[in-house]
Amino acid sequence: MGWASNRQSECQEVLSQLLSASMHSFDDKLAARLPIEHEIYAISSTATAPGEYLHVGKSKNGRNGLRGRVWDQHFQTGGSGGDLIEKVKLRLKAEKEPGTPRQAKDWIGQNCQVQWVIVQDPDIRKWSEHYALCILRPVWGH
Repeated sequence: MGWASNRQSECQEVLSQLLSASMHSFDDKLAARLPIEHEIYAISSTATAPGEYLHVGKSKNGRNGLRGRVWDQHFQTGGSGGDLIEKVKLRLKAEKEPGTPRQAKDWIGQNCQVQWVIVQDPDIRKWSEHYALCILRPVWGH
C-alpha cells in the first residue's frame, strides 16, 4: 500500500500549499496578480467561516492559465453554467434579487476572495483538484 500513501502525500502537499496561500480580493488589481501558469484555486466568501469554500477548481490548458480561468471566465464574461457569475446570479435570484450579471460581479467584488497554488504537472494538477474537492467540499462544486 506504499503507492497509495505516496499518492495521498503528493495531493496533501498541494492542498497544504493551497490552504496556506495568500487570499486575494476580486478587485481591480486581481487580474495583474493572477499568474498565467496553470494552478489549482479556491474561492471563498469573506463572510463565511474558515474552511467554507464556494468553488474549487483548476486552470485547464488555456494560454492564459489561471488568469484566463478566474479573471476572464469566472469574473468577466459569465455565460456558461460553470462560471462564478452564473452561480452568483442564481443565488441572488433565490434571494428575490434580479440577479443581473452586473449585480453578480458587484457581489463577487464585495464578498469573494481567491487563493491558488501553481501545479506544473497536468496529471498532478488533475488529481490534486479532485483531492481538494473531496476535502474542501465547496458549496458550488467545481
